[in-house]
Amino acid sequence: MRNGTLRDHIYGSGDDPLPWKQRLEICIVLFGVLCARKPIDRQRLNENECHLAYWARQSILDGTLCSIIDPYLMGQIATECFFIFVDIAYSCTCREGNSRPETGEVELMLERALELQEKADSCRCVPLFLNTNLE
Repeated sequence: MRNGTLRDHIYGSGDDPLPWKQRLEICIVLFGVLCARKPIDRQRLNENECHLAYWARQSILDGTLCSIIDPYLMGQIATECFFIFVDIAYSCTCREGNSRPETGEVELMLERALELQEKADSCRCVPLFLNTNLE
């Protein structure tokens, strides 16, 4: 990545944060790009928050995912794109490997999410996800 690594641009190292569309295009670690957090952060005091995948999945179930999303992204993500992305990330982090989607399916769904985001960006006719309550 030009001007540093993905880590440099999403984990608060002082570099300019990546906009949502750019994160969606390069999608490396799904919950990592959404929340701008390391997959494992042993410095967190709450043990449930140390493992991002577990924390994000639990936040989805509790309806509090918005509380851990990178604040920089609020108001940038098209609603439909957001829900597709979260669904993919949730599916990819199932404990049972045979319950996870295949790579090709993930790729197709990410492409669909990107299409929806591009449509929203081009016409601003699609509502952006701002809600802090997922229910």
